[in-house]
Amino acid sequence: MRRMLLVGCSKAKVEEVGPLPAIERYDGPLFRVVRRFLKEAPKSLQNVVIYVLSAKYGLITSEAEIEDYDERMTPERAVQLRDQVLVAFQQAMVQRLPDELFLSLGRDYLKALDDYETWVPPSVRVYVSNEASARKQTVLKAWLWDKPVPSMTPRSEAAVQQPELPPTAPRS
Repeated sequence: MRRMLLVGCSKAKVEEVGPLPAIERYDGPLFRVVRRFLKEAPKSLQNVVIYVLSAKYGLITSEAEIEDYDERMTPERAVQLRDQVLVAFQQAMVQRLPDELFLSLGRDYLKALDDYETWVPPSVRVYVSNEASARKQTVLKAWLWDKPVPSMTPRSEAAVQQPELPPTAPRS
């Protein structure tokens, strides 16, 4: 099974001079969960391709080399990045053809991916986690380790789940 993770960038960053891979640059709690998984998980579970939605760089792979920066994802910044992010997302979906997609993004980050469903085939199981930080870590860890994701139902079994946001109608 091919799995794809999109995680929002974090304010906490490694303040090392020069570029670092995004997975090493960001140092928030979700990135620590992901790095620990990559270090400890057996190869059979490491079928996850990781993308980061960055307030500065848009949608990038976890291996993308980035400099240290300080920019926050605001609703205005999300709108500015939206077209670029959706193009990158579409390309990632075509290249990776995931069976599962996990979005671990806050509200402003989701605005940068508005209408992402257009590019997700119906066969892809989609999980959206936009919960409080500690809960978000628990849900992400369960998904990474291929355990049942608490209180979330994939889209193939129900509509795309957004536990703290009201569902939105598809746009024509």
